[in-house]
Amino acid sequence: MNQYERSSYAVHGILASIMQLTPIDQLGVSRRNHDEKLSIKRYGIAGVSGQCLMSPPEPVDTIYQYKLYYLGGSITNLLTSAAFLLLFVLLRDIFHYARETFLPIAFVGVLLGLFNILPLKVGGLAVDGHNLFALGKNEHTRRANWLLLTIVARLASGERSRDFPAEWFEFDEGYDFNDAIMANVASMGINRLIDSRDFEQAKILAERILCEGGKLIELLKNETRCDLLFLAIIDESGQNREDEIAGLFTPELKKYIKASKTQLSKHRLMYAYEKLVSFDGEKAIKSLESFDKAHRSHPYSGDRESERELIDIVDRLAEIFSKQKIMNSEIKNHKNWKKHETKISNLFFWGYSGEVNSSFLNEEVYFVLIGETNDINQFDFDYISFVAKNIDIFIENAIIGIKKELEKKPEMFGIKQEQIIHYLNFSNKEFPVSGTHITFYTDKEMFLQFYEADFPNIDYGLGIGINFKNDAIISIDIPESDESTIIKEDLI
Repeated sequence: MNQYERSSYAVHGILASIMQLTPIDQLGVSRRNHDEKLSIKRYGIAGVSGQCLMSPPEPVDTIYQYKLYYLGGSITNLLTSAAFLLLFVLLRDIFHYARETFLPIAFVGVLLGLFNILPLKVGGLAVDGHNLFALGKNEHTRRANWLLLTIVARLASGERSRDFPAEWFEFDEGYDFNDAIMANVASMGINRLIDSRDFEQAKILAERILCEGGKLIELLKNETRCDLLFLAIIDESGQNREDEIAGLFTPELKKYIKASKTQLSKHRLMYAYEKLVSFDGEKAIKSLESFDKAHRSHPYSGDRESERELIDIVDRLAEIFSKQKIMNSEIKNHKNWKKHETKISNLFFWGYSGEVNSSFLNEEVYFVLIGETNDINQFDFDYISFVAKNIDIFIENAIIGIKKELEKKPEMFGIKQEQIIHYLNFSNKEFPVSGTHITFYTDKEMFLQFYEADFPNIDYGLGIGINFKNDAIISIDIPESDESTIIKEDLI
């Protein structure tokens, strides 16, 4: 889209009284009315040279108005050409350069007006004629177009993504993620979930867009990859976090991020990367300075507020990751595992001499290794570090698992049917278990045991045991032998 065409859009936007003018983006400068004042901010999207967006009227009986909006550019081009042609006719006898001045402009206007009305894509981006054609065929696309313009208008007025109705972002099984307009709405859905701090669902939606939107243009795919990359970076519980980040942060995506230097979210993304992945303090400071600069010129106040909060989340995670990095190093240091003699034959035992603390139960958690050989290298210390890093998640999941087992088999815990509700009413944090010990085996298996459990059928010191394979619960047991007690006495 050239400067002539962008100007035509802006003129048409002002003339189109059926819609309200929202942001006009020209040469990366966004101009909008906010609180009855004209605000000029800088904003741009890599691969898009300019656009004019307007707030659409409410639909009447599910009829969405869109034709004038998409015909406006061509109409304005042709009207402008007619005006310059008229100037040529009126001034050709008195202005020596009338032919050289007015006719080329009129010709370009006609050319652009006709070109923009054709159902074409240029560089993967749809021109207005293509959008007009697509909207005419598909009611779902018309609704998505209305949503997209409405969302941008409300963002421009200072609202935050999290304030938008959830029903705007319900993507059923037949939703067409290959449709650029519909995919844009889905991308706005990711923003809403991130702003609502529902990072798990944001990741699910982003992965769905890339999976089901195979025919999308690279611009939209890259935007989605940037969202996924940020979500992977801040995922403190991700077991394959490093591999996931490496798979997303390709040279092509780096190039795209660099080209999107006016976008606030990209500076936040790079700050998170330097702070939480590369741990490069100097680059993190530069990224934060770039963020602050972009923050001042970003046109949407709701976005500015949300992005600043995400920076705060990154800073908080940086402190957590720093402690986890130290703990991870200590766990992988074999010198911190003390070998013990035990009364149980044919097994070898090690106890961790460092500290692993659970803020969820406000107690220290004891780690033990049990293997069939005398070689400590038989254990997967990456898995052990992963459990230590996410100890509160494992403990809460274990308690949730106990509650489910309690509903199915109350007799196992020595309680009657009518007593179940008493235990289920406990919050996960207040559930009557404590004294967490974790025994690690080979092949990413472990046994999480609450030695103290306030149930009629559970002896003090035996408690409840939860068997895990990787991060999934396999079974829940009430230990009936003294083996766990022997291990505890020998190692702790």
